[in-house]
Amino acid sequence: MCAPWGTCVDACNPPCPAGLVCVGSGATATCVAAASDGGVSATDAASVPDVRSATDTGPADVGTMADGGSIVDGSACSLAPRMIATSVVFDGLTNPRDFVFDGRGGVLVAQGNTVQRRANGVLSTLTTIGAGEIVALRYTRAYGLVMAVVTATDAGTSHGAIYQLVPGASIPSLRQGGLRRPAGIAVDANDGVWFSDTAANTVYWMPGDPSGGVAARAVVTDIPSPTQLLVDAAGRYLYAARSDTNTVMRVEVSTGDAGTPGSASEFVGGFSRVSGLAQDTCGNIFIADELVNRVWRVPLDTSIAASRVVTDVNGPRSIMFGVGAPYGPREIYSLSSMDGTLRGANLVALGSTLPVPTP
Repeated sequence: MCAPWGTCVDACNPPCPAGLVCVGSGATATCVAAASDGGVSATDAASVPDVRSATDTGPADVGTMADGGSIVDGSACSLAPRMIATSVVFDGLTNPRDFVFDGRGGVLVAQGNTVQRRANGVLSTLTTIGAGEIVALRYTRAYGLVMAVVTATDAGTSHGAIYQLVPGASIPSLRQGGLRRPAGIAVDANDGVWFSDTAANTVYWMPGDPSGGVAARAVVTDIPSPTQLLVDAAGRYLYAARSDTNTVMRVEVSTGDAGTPGSASEFVGGFSRVSGLAQDTCGNIFIADELVNRVWRVPLDTSIAASRVVTDVNGPRSIMFGVGAPYGPREIYSLSSMDGTLRGANLVALGSTLPVPTP
């Protein structure tokens, strides 16, 4: 049998010799080498479950450990990181609000009314909004960059708007004006654009293709004070942070323009300020909590406890997995709102530590 924290007490018969620990149960129980922190050593197979001592209650040992723990060879979907140490990708940012990868080796960062691109050590200005502050960025696959802007004087009767910079253009065009306080943007697998208006308690949808002149329409109205958004890769769920309760809500949606979302329900709560949402290739949801300097991993199976994976980013404001070399999908990145840096870390390293790329 195994203790609640995972250490097998008497499953191996005869008992494991010194230096080895028992993993598994019943006929599958076996003795394997123990890591110095009580976890399974890096030489164990990926199929071997994590084994922890009573004082090591975190998730499985994977990736670059903040506590110096070992690395287990395995896929990101079968193993979860305990805590990982981040590295600075670049610094010198001034009050960054959001960032996105362009898939061509560049990182775009929203600072004030400007979007700057960093790639191969070169800093350039991609575009500028005449008036307002850019608070959110997301790329569509075919129709360019979408931006949420507040205090935009040309956005209609209110002071918020959605702009779009189509491929080949240098000046963005207004897609949707009259918003009160736009906050988050998400793009689904069909290039549909979702954006939130916190003050209007509404999430909108519009097609990514601006050529048809289709206006945005309100699709979710039962989430008060929505901010950060995420549409999962399968196109089934919309995740939205509630700024009034600091919870993350989930809505079943269809990514087609005729889709009718279901009712919103709480996915996970207990945060101080949700400042970013991301999803890994396994479907797990990652949530940045700006006020307590943490990024959490939340499995879709809510019976599995959430785990802290990053605690060394000072005020994580936005999070995203890498898109396009040299930024990989196993690497999570976060803006620091306090020290003006972009930091990154590898969640899974197959047998060795992988360096965080430098743009």
